[in-house]
This record gives sequence, structure tokens and C-alpha cells, in this order.
Amino acid sequence: MDVFQAITQRRSVRSFNSKPVEFEKITKLLDSASHAPSAGDLKDYKFIVVTDKALLSEVAECAQEQYWIRQAPVLIVVVSDFHHTKELYKERGERLYSVQSCAAATQNILLTAHSLGLAGCWVGAFDENKLNTLLSISGERRPQVIIPIGYTDEGAAENKEPELETMVYFNSYGSKVKNMNLLTKEYSKEIEKITEQGSSLFERLSEKVAGFFKK
Repeated sequence: MDVFQAITQRRSVRSFNSKPVEFEKITKLLDSASHAPSAGDLKDYKFIVVTDKALLSEVAECAQEQYWIRQAPVLIVVVSDFHHTKELYKERGERLYSVQSCAAATQNILLTAHSLGLAGCWVGAFDENKLNTLLSISGERRPQVIIPIGYTDEGAAENKEPELETMVYFNSYGSKVKNMNLLTKEYSKEIEKITEQGSSLFERLSEKVAGFFKK
């Protein structure tokens, strides 16, 4: 599976079966995460792998009682260890760069999981203080994401295609290109638009001609 397939086919899954995740695959997920970009290449992300069933349930409790999480055989908790990032980049390093690094690592994990036939979900809603206590996270470290990983029996769902023309601007916010479909090579949309415009023009012309003969 190429990277673009993984990006476009990946989806959030909240239902897992009892099949265990092979250790080799967990290692691949962590290895892919370790290659994520980070400010100053400081690698200020750390990973806690949770496999203990009782602990899984307690983490689910911390995550606003999202009990579906405990179905997953493995959780990866992504933690920002921002001591050096803060030291080098001050407040922006702690509050932004470190968070961005963890987000990039999380995306690497989710894309790799999908490419390996695994399912996962990005969970950011949790009681941070409770999770810190549960997983012994202290000092200049913050849990950023909980990622349940496992196999699922859910069939593939259709992902709604994003409309780039509603998301992309050029040179300033709100500045659009007139024929965005051509720029993004979505030629069928442009042809459809032209066809619709042509039909509308033909209808208006027909009405004018009909009106002329009625006179």
C-alpha cells in the first residue's frame, strides 16, 4: 500500500475484535512514529504502550468513560517530553512545537497501522491529571494522545471526498482561484460545471426564441 492510499483510506475505528496485535507490528508502529518530524529534530515525543487489561480499563475511564477503548488489545499513549524544546524555543516550544511533534508522530502511527491491516483512532479527550497519575507521567511531560490499536470486523466505510475549493486559498486567506477544479486536476467537475452552464444558456436562448415567435 502506498502512502497516498493509506492517507485516503484510513478512518477512525472504535470497534475491535479479540485478535491480539503481533509484537512485530507494534514495533513497526513505534518505529514509524520515531521518524516523525520534530522542532530542532529534538524527538520530543515519547510512547507508553499499554497492554495490561486492567490498566486498559482504567485508561478508558480516564478518557471520559469511552469504554469502547478497552476493546483494543493495545494502547499507545503519545507523550510530549518538552524540557529541551521549552529550553530552546521558550513558551512557543512548550505550547506549540511539542504538540505539533506529537501530532506528527500520531499520524505516522495511524497511517502505518492502516497499511498493516490494523485499525486505530485518535483520542484526545481525557482527564490529563488522572492519566498522569495512572501512567506515572510527571515533570515537564504531558500526555497528548491515546491511540487504541487492534483488528476490527468492521467493513470499509466510504470516506467523503473533501472539496478542496472550500479549503484552499492563495496568497491570502479567502483568496480563491476561479477554476479550482482545473488546478486540482478534477477535470470531470469542470466539465460538469461547463455542461450545466451550457444547458442553462441553451434554456435561456430557447425561451427568448420562443418569445420572439409568440409576438
